[in-house]
Amino acid sequence: MVCLDGDGAILMHMGGLATIGSKAPTNLIHILLNNGAHDSVGGQPTCAFDVSLYKVAEACGYKVIAPPVSNTNDLLAAFAQLNYSRGPWFLETLIRPGARTEVGRPKQSPVENKQNVMEAMRHIPHR
Repeated sequence: MVCLDGDGAILMHMGGLATIGSKAPTNLIHILLNNGAHDSVGGQPTCAFDVSLYKVAEACGYKVIAPPVSNTNDLLAAFAQLNYSRGPWFLETLIRPGARTEVGRPKQSPVENKQNVMEAMRHIPHR
């Protein structure tokens, strides 16, 4: 199970980190997309670059935490570190603010998205 969270969302809902840590789902990969902004709702800056969110996740009980990554090589190395470890996992990716203009809003409902992801995952070989 993969959860993608923006830094604004994770700051506003930090109780979620504690809940995840206490429930300890072993199959959860929590990826933080940290661009230092509430990008999808106006671009207001956050304090996420000033807070060690991966240390917060560790304090909340996440089992596997990778230090923040900011490039492809570090991202691949972090995934290699996380691979085959029982979670929950926490990985913070440092990204640039902004959105590409050619990327539109979703055209499918959340239920349709879930069904599409589940169907795609059926074709992934399991170890």
